[in-house]
Amino acid sequence: MKLRKVLALMLALVMALSLAACSGGADKADSGDAGTTDEGSGMKVEDLKVALILNGSITDGSWNANGYNALKANADELGFEMAYVENVQEADMEANIRDFCENGYNLIIGHGGQFEDPIMNVAPNYPDVKFFVYNGTVCADNVCSEKNSADENAFITGAIAAYASETGVIGWIGAVEVPTTAEVFDGYKAGAEYAVPGIEVLSAYVGSYNDTAKAKELALTMIEQNADVIQSNANQGTAGIIEAANEKGADSGLKLIGNTSDQYKDAPEFMLTSCTINFAQAYRVVIDNILNGEFKGEVILNGVANGVMGYADYHDQADALTDEEKAAVEQIAQDITDGKLNSLLPCDYSEFGRSNE
Repeated sequence: MKLRKVLALMLALVMALSLAACSGGADKADSGDAGTTDEGSGMKVEDLKVALILNGSITDGSWNANGYNALKANADELGFEMAYVENVQEADMEANIRDFCENGYNLIIGHGGQFEDPIMNVAPNYPDVKFFVYNGTVCADNVCSEKNSADENAFITGAIAAYASETGVIGWIGAVEVPTTAEVFDGYKAGAEYAVPGIEVLSAYVGSYNDTAKAKELALTMIEQNADVIQSNANQGTAGIIEAANEKGADSGLKLIGNTSDQYKDAPEFMLTSCTINFAQAYRVVIDNILNGEFKGEVILNGVANGVMGYADYHDQADALTDEEKAAVEQIAQDITDGKLNSLLPCDYSEFGRSNE
């Protein structure tokens, strides 16, 4: 019995050290060069089978739609096989991941930080399968993540909202209060206060990724509190926020800021800009790494500097900001790119390579 206990302890220690090589002793990424690279063992594109798991609908016009569109754009261009499943609840995530593994998919993408634990639970059982958490912070030999520096582009759109506001009150509505969503609000608030000190920033969470009625209710409440610019980070709830704007009418002076992609077409009378993410480019980084035999268990930080995080055109709302204010927004984006505003950005991404100074 004692010998078995010793062997068990030794095995546990070896496993822990293996994980620590990637994660710095836990399941979070080390700031160094973590994991194992598959250099020299690339894959033919016709052998690549990619499965995408989403916690919402591909028609939400926001987070999940962009994940689906990003994968499809790469599949159409490169010619690999893809599949997806949408509206997957937390309790079913592991089962869906395992199903794809059992059906021969060799890259599994969890689109959001909520897939971290399910993927880390399943990945050790399928060492020949690669796993990718988008907007996550976990890694292992066969797991990589990309982390969005979500405060960067939100800082920019917060500044835009503050400059455009005529009431001195702006709003922000999120879907569910999780760390990755909170980072967006923190950036939005910081950017608004940087541009216009004393601006009032309202915030609320829908509590769901697809409750359009609740999102509409929250938007109407903010409008009653004099908010005249509202940014959505509410996934499918964005449709409810647009409904609230339409109810108030174009003459209300209300302006909206879209989420993840340029949502101008969804509400051309109201959309001031959008807080954008170039999902296709972000996905392509990992796909190319696999095809080139350069996949590594690591966390890649996406930001304004590498073109993944950004903001959309003003379209019909260009007159909402003066030329001086537009120039100030451009300077903010450049200063973020150059690392000159790091001390004002609210999130700590130092473990992923971004200085806080």
